[in-house]
Amino acid sequence: MSLDITVYTRQLGDELIPEIQRRLNDFEMICEIDPKFSFSDQTGFLPFKFKLTNPPFAVLRDKWLKSGFELYIDNFNFEEEKKKVQA
Repeated sequence: MSLDITVYTRQLGDELIPEIQRRLNDFEMICEIDPKFSFSDQTGFLPFKFKLTNPPFAVLRDKWLKSGFELYIDNFNFEEEKKKVQA
């Protein structure tokens, strides 16, 4: 299963990493992002570990699992993209 999420932002800095981790932890899990991760030099697959705090199956209790997401950062110009859609 996969999910694509596109995020548009004016700035993207490492100060957001703790907030991202905190928000992931809101989903009944303990999430660990690699401490060496930085938005300034990361591209491609970013793995992270997580443990479910309220797993639906006993076999998942107290187990660390691995997941991750693809990360690509590129410049975005709204007016240029709007022209492409209108063409």
